[in-house]
Amino acid sequence: MSQTNLNESIRDIQLIISSITGMTLDVPPSLIVVFNIHSNTSGISVVVWEDTVEKKTLLHQTVYIDKENALEGAVELESKLAELIIEARDNEEVAA
Repeated sequence: MSQTNLNESIRDIQLIISSITGMTLDVPPSLIVVFNIHSNTSGISVVVWEDTVEKKTLLHQTVYIDKENALEGAVELESKLAELIIEARDNEEVAA
């Protein structure tokens, strides 16, 4: 990968990290989300649980930014989180 492509990829990943951060601050009350940035491994991870007695884990994924398919992994992680948030909001609207 050329240096230009690598820099563009890193910028894209930074935008995705920003998006994930925003989503974690606006999750519905039925979800618990933990978002971590690991400086020592250049990784980001997201864990999502249902806010129920069972605390069922819905998502637990880590993306290492310095790995080959980091951009694809970050996009996938962002997409999965968005799907869980949309589904939780839809469920809350049905229950209301």
